[in-house]
Amino acid sequence: MSKLKDSIGFGEYSTRGDYHRSPNKKWLYYPIFMEKQNYVKKLCKNLNTEGSKFLDVGCGEGVLVDELSKSGIDISGLDLNYKSKLVKRGSILDMPFKANSLDVVLCLDVLEHIDYNGQKKALSEIKRVLKKGGTAIISLPNIGHIAGRFVFLLGGFSRTAAPERHIGERTYKEWKTLIGEELSVNHSKGLFPTFPLISLYTLASPKASLWLHRLENTVFGGWLQSFCFLSVFTASKN
Repeated sequence: MSKLKDSIGFGEYSTRGDYHRSPNKKWLYYPIFMEKQNYVKKLCKNLNTEGSKFLDVGCGEGVLVDELSKSGIDISGLDLNYKSKLVKRGSILDMPFKANSLDVVLCLDVLEHIDYNGQKKALSEIKRVLKKGGTAIISLPNIGHIAGRFVFLLGGFSRTAAPERHIGERTYKEWKTLIGEELSVNHSKGLFPTFPLISLYTLASPKASLWLHRLENTVFGGWLQSFCFLSVFTASKN
């Protein structure tokens, strides 16, 4: 159970606590997680204007919610399995917010946990609560990343997580098309093109490989997105 004051955990948070607040540096996804957090924080600070209201939906323990709130951004969170002072408990499929009420909605590594039928509903809910001209920041794993393609050529199949966790996995292009059915995709950034040797280095030492992730994200993240492990989309409601 969370040790934070006024916080309640459900599901995995009841047993694992606020594990995203101090991620294990031996965690395989540690460099990807840290790079995503840093990139999204920069986007949010650039989008913040006086009177802007932000929402992080599927926010887990509300790590970004707390950080961005302390930096002066008016942000709240919504999660099916967690609640705290700034995080409400609720579903992305039926958000307890009025239509056209939010300027920025974050949806980070959430849609892949929803089945294919529910994903469009989730995106329509994001569109509903956004103001006209509002921005959605959506991060998603890409099942078509480079290392996964090598595994496929060898007769195997590489998922971005266990199938019971990522029940709605898609490729980068499929995600872009799906988001585009509800919102206008303005920009996307790829994180971690899974070159085999770098992937092996990451497996051996996630923390030590962080600098290498930063370098390759800078060099390849803009144009090699369909081969990256994670994509961060910026889309607007027009």
